[in-house]
Amino acid sequence: MSARGQAAVEMMAYAGFFLLLFITFGYLFISQQATDLQARQYAAAKAIGAGAASNADLAFLAGDGFYGRFPLQTDILGQPYNLSFSSSGYVYVLWRGLSGDVTFLYPTRSGAFFANGGNVSWQQTIRADGTRVNLTYPAVNTGRITMRNQNGTILIGDVP
Repeated sequence: MSARGQAAVEMMAYAGFFLLLFITFGYLFISQQATDLQARQYAAAKAIGAGAASNADLAFLAGDGFYGRFPLQTDILGQPYNLSFSSSGYVYVLWRGLSGDVTFLYPTRSGAFFANGGNVSWQQTIRADGTRVNLTYPAVNTGRITMRNQNGTILIGDVP
């Protein structure tokens, strides 16, 4: 093989090697970004759920006549989510993460949640064991939630 031919083959080998390195590091960088985004989504969802459960506990512990208006995130880092209050005593945060549907739940001191007008919906479901569970869904796109304690029942709304 001539010297020029050998130099061309070596050049192609170096170029291929460095292209392979570039692709590998690019892949690692992109997958790290996705992992970081997922961790930030989880942290934001946990903050939303813990805050909603804490607000519900405050409304319950404050007693009859309490009324509070609380801020609420409208999305989880650009992803829509659902927030629900269960008669079984839990607050649920549900959204579609990078790896599929994700649900976080937070216990509350009360399970007596009911819709109180506005864009708040209500649904009754039956568990596998036959018990009925009421779910109250406030509209999170309003950016606020109201809670009123009426004789130990927490009325959830999105109106002032």
